[in-house]
Amino acid sequence: MTRPENQSNHDELGPLARLVEALNDLPPSEDEFRKSTEMLLSKVRRSRTRQLEVVPSPLKRYPIAVTGLCAVVTLLGFLGVMSWYGDHPVAFAEVVEKIRTIKSYEYSISNTGPEDRVETFAFVKNERGYKSFNVDTGDFSVADWSLGKQWFLNASERTVVICDGPKYGTQTLQILNAAEGLQKIKDVEIWDEVLEGIPVQCFRFKNPDQSGIKQTWWIDQRTLLPIRIEVNAPDGTRGVSEDFSYSDEIDESIFDVQIPEGYTILDCPPSKDPVVPEIPAEEDLVEGLRALAMVNDSVFPDTLTVSEVNRLWRVPKNLPKEGSKELALRACLFSGQEEESLFQYRGEGVTLGESDTPICWWRLGGWEHRQEGTEDWRVVFGDLNVKTLTKNYLDSINSNVHGK
Repeated sequence: MTRPENQSNHDELGPLARLVEALNDLPPSEDEFRKSTEMLLSKVRRSRTRQLEVVPSPLKRYPIAVTGLCAVVTLLGFLGVMSWYGDHPVAFAEVVEKIRTIKSYEYSISNTGPEDRVETFAFVKNERGYKSFNVDTGDFSVADWSLGKQWFLNASERTVVICDGPKYGTQTLQILNAAEGLQKIKDVEIWDEVLEGIPVQCFRFKNPDQSGIKQTWWIDQRTLLPIRIEVNAPDGTRGVSEDFSYSDEIDESIFDVQIPEGYTILDCPPSKDPVVPEIPAEEDLVEGLRALAMVNDSVFPDTLTVSEVNRLWRVPKNLPKEGSKELALRACLFSGQEEESLFQYRGEGVTLGESDTPICWWRLGGWEHRQEGTEDWRVVFGDLNVKTLTKNYLDSINSNVHGK
């Protein structure tokens, strides 16, 4: 093989170029070349902060060498010499910093419950307040933090409630608060894909503070801003936010609320001083389970989740007592805080009063009782008695409850 005049000798090439030259003798792979090219293009798209100067390359005349170079760069990427995606904290930190530059954003969100019931809202949010529109019912609400006012319009009842509140001035955007919180999560999956023709980088976060809840953010690689956000809960509840648009200005027109003709203006209900909820205790769990069973014809619910509470209270089989829903929600909160203690709920189909049937249990050593190496468990039975039992007993009931 005759070396081109503009190509230096073997010793002057450097280790990477020598490796490329050696790979010239390998048979070319069109599939590998295609994949490597796509990865290189993806890397170039992310290099937004640098000016790129495109010049003819002598390697253009050597397709086998190009294939070899792509393969080498790919290999170096896997070895950590180069990174296609960059370090995750730095990459998502860029997203957070980009969000800091916006003052207003719009999006739509569809919430799907376990029964496939969908609610769709359109939002405009900025540092001064927000406007929310329920696509299904026509209801809308507006909050103006600078004036300390909120409007709630009920389309079906043709009423408007106007409330006075504290004047906050401006508030941090909700999407910024969410992004800053996600930066602290270590359990993250990252991948690239194309969403509706847009190259995106995806981040999937498993929230350590909410049992089993996952958030996925699709980030436009050109703008570094989210174009889709999806939140999934283990009970099937899902929220999908999309149709995002962003602005560095605040649209003042959303706060110009025009009350439709024929609507009745109602007084705002008296506000109550905010109460900081106490950490739920074992007694809260027991009373919450009792409230759930009583509203469900003396049968414990299928799951111990907020969405299940809302479902039961939406169409209760028995008239719930005042304050019983709050008790049920505190039971859900207790189960969530005991995640580190391996809290398990098995009350589906169990009737209130079944004294021999355990409906939930958790290991002592988590939350209030952090005792190193403990194998004692607290077990709640169908009659709502609570006992401390050993690991051996738990293993036996865990394998027999409901045939599991």
